[in-house]
Amino acid sequence: MRSDKLARAMANYTGFSGSRTVSHVMSTIPEELAENITGKQLGMVMSIRNAAYHEGKGAGLEICDDCVWIPSPTPEDPKAGNLIPLAVLRAIKVEERIKDDEYNRTHGTSYTERRYTVDTSE
Repeated sequence: MRSDKLARAMANYTGFSGSRTVSHVMSTIPEELAENITGKQLGMVMSIRNAAYHEGKGAGLEICDDCVWIPSPTPEDPKAGNLIPLAVLRAIKVEERIKDDEYNRTHGTSYTERRYTVDTSE
């Protein structure tokens, strides 16, 4: 595809513009269609394809460009949310311990306490 056509497509594309996301969106558009429409129209088709994917997927998490996209809990702004690098998530350390205090021993119950810490030395 010509670079000027791709530039016009990207100027009219409203979805997340990470390289993996754009590559995936483009891979879902038939080559014959992409070749026979303008760059502006291609950007619009890409936007529609991306929006349809997200509407079908719901409000779940998405991995894009080595990050996790966590959408906003409010649907008013579909572009709101947080992009968290996977490296940060991998740095989270989870410690679990079973709480077995006097009350729990008396009542034959217990519960698990979880502590989350992040190594911020980097």
